[in-house]
Amino acid sequence: MGDVAQQGAAVRARVKRPGDTVQEVTNRVTGGATTTSATYVALTNENVTISVQSAANLIRVEAAGTMAMPDLNGSTFISIVSKVTLSRGAVANTNLFGCIGVAHFSYGQITNTQAGAYPPVSLFGYDVPNLAGNVTYAVQGQISGGFILTYSSDAAQFAAREIQI
Repeated sequence: MGDVAQQGAAVRARVKRPGDTVQEVTNRVTGGATTTSATYVALTNENVTISVQSAANLIRVEAAGTMAMPDLNGSTFISIVSKVTLSRGAVANTNLFGCIGVAHFSYGQITNTQAGAYPPVSLFGYDVPNLAGNVTYAVQGQISGGFILTYSSDAAQFAAREIQI
């Protein structure tokens, strides 16, 4: 009787229950990704790929990095809004999900100075890709006024976790 009970316990231990983590993958990205786009575009190398085990499962995606302030030396008053968000795939302005990280910079006259502002940005969201196999998640960014958005000039951390449904 003891052997049967032990075998049953071993089988139950291998079966994933709803809410259990099936797998998690991470990606640490060094260097910065930039854009001058006024609409969302995928930022170079800011991504993670997970091999989804079941099309029914939920994927939680997280990204953490910084947004650097653009160089505005010599500018008169200006207001700049930069945004980043998550996407399934790297097609511009497509399959966006999760929260939106926003940095709003407003300046008066700026001469011969460059202030250092690198606000941290933490993104997360849930996705149901509805397929098994490799799925890539990316950070997409946009900025107003034709300035340069630099995301994660030092390092960014990315994670994708498959959750049993």
